[in-house]
Amino acid sequence: MSVVLGDITGIDILLAFVDAVESVGMKFEHAKWLFIAGLIAGVIGNFTFEYDYGATFLLSNAVWLAGVYYLAEWYRSRDIFKNSLYSFIVSLIYMYVIYADFLKEFAEVRELEKKGVLDIAVALGLATDPLLLYLGFLILSWPFLVVSSYFLRRAFRRLGEVGGVGAFNTAAKLIWIGAWISVIFVGYFIIMVGYIFSLIGAFGLKQPQKQATDQSPPPPGNAGFEIVVS
Repeated sequence: MSVVLGDITGIDILLAFVDAVESVGMKFEHAKWLFIAGLIAGVIGNFTFEYDYGATFLLSNAVWLAGVYYLAEWYRSRDIFKNSLYSFIVSLIYMYVIYADFLKEFAEVRELEKKGVLDIAVALGLATDPLLLYLGFLILSWPFLVVSSYFLRRAFRRLGEVGGVGAFNTAAKLIWIGAWISVIFVGYFIIMVGYIFSLIGAFGLKQPQKQATDQSPPPPGNAGFEIVVS
């Protein structure tokens, strides 16, 4: 499956991102602010998906992943980036397969409701009852959210460990719990609170002591990264 935005696929964006982040170095503070900006824009992107078909979502995650990549280099922990990337890929599938389809069907239901013919359309089997549509969305979303949050939880826990910031552990817990109970609406609220804690944690990240006087990240080879595209 390939997610398409105009003539550009999701895979193209990921490959371009990998090429870009490997070609230049980055100061720790710049990496941290990319991470923060990506987190904030990512939350906004979830709400604007209906209007920009995921443009904000894709851009924010590219920025966020760039920040994660370089933070992982600074902390010499490849697992942070690897798990974040896996989480993003699962989220990408979820947003464009489940969420986009739900928005399309829900827009049709709202249109029928405005015309006052929704009940007739549902009775004739020409439209789905809004409650059933919403329940179906929650059920289909659940496995994607659980898998995505599993990888994000691992990334945040590791980042909290190497960065010495406990807020990331709290964020990991809340996002994980929220994903498991996302079949009820309160789960999404808990996930959102988890992202707030990840933002708090991001502001508390400090440059590793060993490199405090060096404003260049360690060479990619020393960080243990080897990205091969075949």
